[in-house]
Amino acid sequence: MSYQERFFQKVTKTESCWLWAGALTSKGYGSFSVDGKIKSAHRYSYEFHIGEVPEGMNVCHSCDVRNCVNPEHLWVGTHSDNMKDMVSKDRQGFPMRTQTHCKKGHDFSIYGFRTFTRSNGKVERYCRECKRISDSKRTGKNLEYMREYNRKNRDELNRKQREKYRKKKSGE
Repeated sequence: MSYQERFFQKVTKTESCWLWAGALTSKGYGSFSVDGKIKSAHRYSYEFHIGEVPEGMNVCHSCDVRNCVNPEHLWVGTHSDNMKDMVSKDRQGFPMRTQTHCKKGHDFSIYGFRTFTRSNGKVERYCRECKRISDSKRTGKNLEYMREYNRKNRDELNRKQREKYRKKKSGE
């Protein structure tokens, strides 16, 4: 039996999606064995119907159904493209969608938040008020440290500055 015949034995076609009825991964994606190697069913479907997937690229779902293998619902993009698509469709996870306050109690509707994508593709957000407070504490600590250092070492610092000035003035 050919791979194509085996593949289509495990596909249930609905009005829009072609649902994979074979083995699923723990995350709900279809998996298919080809030449003794396990492949994603949606990736195999893309390669069979459309063509080769460029190296480093992912096969993504426009329908957001993980076990869909309909080639019309599949597109090629980077992991970052897929994460941006996820955020634009507001499907980045229940906690991020429903969260209205940060861990310290600041209301996002008042202070706002910033969403960013880490280098590993994980989408996160942080409270702007917490960031402002953190930055001001860090700057404040450094400022206090410098003031204390200068106060304690005033005489030594002044002596070094005078020496520098004398050397510069005498042309050394």
